[in-house]
Amino acid sequence: MFKKLFLLVCFGLAFLIISASQSLKTLESETTELWSQLSKQLIRRTELVSDLSITMRKFIPDKSQVFDQIDNRIKSMNSINSETIPSKVELTQILADQNYLTEARTNLLDMAWSYDTLRADGGFRNIQDQGDRTENRLIVQKGNFIHTANKLNESVSRFPTNLVAALLGLETVPNFETPYWSGPAPKSFVDFSK
Repeated sequence: MFKKLFLLVCFGLAFLIISASQSLKTLESETTELWSQLSKQLIRRTELVSDLSITMRKFIPDKSQVFDQIDNRIKSMNSINSETIPSKVELTQILADQNYLTEARTNLLDMAWSYDTLRADGGFRNIQDQGDRTENRLIVQKGNFIHTANKLNESVSRFPTNLVAALLGLETVPNFETPYWSGPAPKSFVDFSK
């Protein structure tokens, strides 16, 4: 009797461990895939802000210092690895860079309102439209990533799956719980008055 009960408990534990393991691996895979999708949109945003700066430089040569400042900051940004979820430190830097790009794009578009020939240019309008679509995709991708990363982090932190996560070497993943992308916008990094 005791032997049967012991075997039953062992099979039950094995089932729970296998089930938790599969669930955690699935969440980890989904989170990594969603990071990949989100990071591609972040990279696209960087490209579009650079293209916007290049296009506007042709129409507003007297603001070349502003465009140089934006271009230099973009060149100094670390590349985003879409294959692996960044560490908390890397994510903080990515978010700071993206916050800068958001502000730079907004300020460039505000500046463009003073130049009718620029706003009439098809290339400028195309970049502006692509930027708007990319911003919308970023909102959706960011929401999907946050939701899935939160589910993974809860599973990795909650008993009894935290025991299985420790066996698998899984840890919580950094998420967008930083001062960036929430709250008031920080001070401008670019002096647009020049």
